[in-house]
Amino acid sequence: MTGEPAEGQRPDEDFEIVEVDVGRYLTDEQRAWPVGVGQRPEQEFAIEGPLPALSVRAPEARLAALVSVLSEQETKLGGSGLELAHRARDANGVRATLVPRRVEGARTRFELIARWAAAFGSEVAVTVV
Repeated sequence: MTGEPAEGQRPDEDFEIVEVDVGRYLTDEQRAWPVGVGQRPEQEFAIEGPLPALSVRAPEARLAALVSVLSEQETKLGGSGLELAHRARDANGVRATLVPRRVEGARTRFELIARWAAAFGSEVAVTVV
């Protein structure tokens, strides 16, 4: 055991926080630079809601073509295309999960795609998850 605290844990012993004024060491140019107070990276890059996805059920032989057509349709609606995130066989063929390359506005695009894909018939099912 190294005696190091686990990630996110404080060490057993107390510690002192020391603030150092570095202003006197800055050049005039550096003093003129704007100072921004940002968020912690995990807050700044946090995903606020669930990532929209399309769930596709289709015969295995048609999956590749279907993914290509759906990705093309998503691009026509203003997206950047779709990526295959998960694929699994089931009794009726294959179930795949497609995620957007560009998240902004994806849920709306996916709802339009699901309605558009209903024209493929009962052999193919596309739902927004």
